[in-house]
Amino acid sequence: MNGETETPPMEPDADSLDARPGFGAQLRAARERLGLDVKDLALQLKLSVRQLEALEAEDLEALPSPAFTRGFIRNYARLLQLDAEPLLALYHDMVKDVETKAPITLQSENIPIQPTTPKNWMPYLIASAVLGIAVGGWWVYLNSSDSAPAAPAATAAAPPQKATAPVASAAPVAQSPSTTLTESDSASQPAQATTPTMPAVEQTQAAAGGGVWGERARIVMTFSQPTWVRVMDRGGVEVLHKNKPAGSEEVVEGNPPFRLEIGNAAGVQLNYNGQPIDLTPHTKANVARLTLE
Repeated sequence: MNGETETPPMEPDADSLDARPGFGAQLRAARERLGLDVKDLALQLKLSVRQLEALEAEDLEALPSPAFTRGFIRNYARLLQLDAEPLLALYHDMVKDVETKAPITLQSENIPIQPTTPKNWMPYLIASAVLGIAVGGWWVYLNSSDSAPAAPAATAAAPPQKATAPVASAAPVAQSPSTTLTESDSASQPAQATTPTMPAVEQTQAAAGGGVWGERARIVMTFSQPTWVRVMDRGGVEVLHKNKPAGSEEVVEGNPPFRLEIGNAAGVQLNYNGQPIDLTPHTKANVARLTLE
């Protein structure tokens, strides 16, 4: 009405969009914020350290085909508690021109993927077999490590049975010093000496198991910094595997021994059956690994 022209809203230019952090930079920032190590995350994701470093550096030439890389980004983001969709959108903008080219080559396996030829399943079968062998070996290792300490404990506890036998055999003589034993009394003497040995066996079992058999132990962890924790019980079963925020607490009860892995160990206070446990001697690269008997 006054002759002035209304100025349309300004749209963000290309330079401001390019200034956004890439998907790799956001993944690296989230990992560093949680105090996690690339090597530990690679073990959990079943990837190599080089692949995670290539994701964080956005090195597309070192990564496999986009289909595999999108899966890597999605799993990595889930482990770091990030929304994967914005990161996948950034990755798509980087490779949308590359995906139209053929053939695509997996850098790690040198397997050409032709769009018009059937998919070669042999590498996946080999990888599945190797993974199955690795899981089986790990299971055998866990079972052998759980059962190995039981034999020395039972062997060390055996002497109390020998110590109790002479005391029991001397008891009838102390009760009647003036009585002369006949042949029939002597024959019945060994049967009397064997009766007190049962309590000694029960004490041996308690010593070998760290208490009465079936007794449950209690672990209390208090987190002053963001971290992750993994706990496996006596049978090798994973009873806890979580990312924990600062200011939280976690309680685990079960049958010892327990095997623990704790990331960002400097931000964790650990109590076992009411006793504080110092994680410093068990910590390497800010990750604590220890066994609680």
